[in-house]
Amino acid sequence: RILGMIGKLLAPLVPKLVDLSDTTLTLNEINSKISYPRRYLRAALGPIAIMLALVGFRLSAGDNVVDAIYFSVVTCTTVGYGDMAPASRLERCVAMVGLPLVVTALTEMLAEFDRIGIRRRIREDSAL
Repeated sequence: RILGMIGKLLAPLVPKLVDLSDTTLTLNEINSKISYPRRYLRAALGPIAIMLALVGFRLSAGDNVVDAIYFSVVTCTTVGYGDMAPASRLERCVAMVGLPLVVTALTEMLAEFDRIGIRRRIREDSAL
C-alpha cells in the first residue's frame, strides 16, 4: 500500500518513452509528448534533496521549522547573513560537507535548466 502511494508520487518523474522509429509520428507529436515541467522538476531534485536533508539535520539539532528552513536556504545559497551559525563540531562538519554539495547541485540544476530551454527552442524551431 505504501509502495503504491510512493509509486503514484514518483510517476510524474519517470520519463515517458517515445518510439522514434515509428515513422507515423510527426515532429509535432513527438514534441507534444515531452513534459518540460517534469524535466525541470527532475533537474531540481538534487538541490531540493540536499536542502531537505539540511533542514532535517537542523530540526534534529533542536531548531524550529522556520529557523531550520531559514538556515538551510541562507547557507545553501551562500548568502550567510551571520545571524545563525553552526554551534557544535558536528554541525560545522555537516555544513562544510553540505555546502560544496549543494553549490555543485545548484550549479548543475541551473545548467540543466539552460540545456532544457535550448533543446526546447531547437525542437520548437524545428517544428515550424
